Amino acid sequence: MARIFTVDASAETADGRWRLRVSDKIIAFHGHLDAWALQF
Repeated sequence: MARIFTVDASAETADGRWRLRVSDKIIAFHGHLDAWALQF
């Protein structure tokens, strides 16, 4: 499954530490995150 989410972060500075928080709320299925990217 590939998903792209767009967020308007124009009020934020690009410098600094960015974090990605992922939550799996379906108990019956397991998955993993292969990669993620942040593009300005």
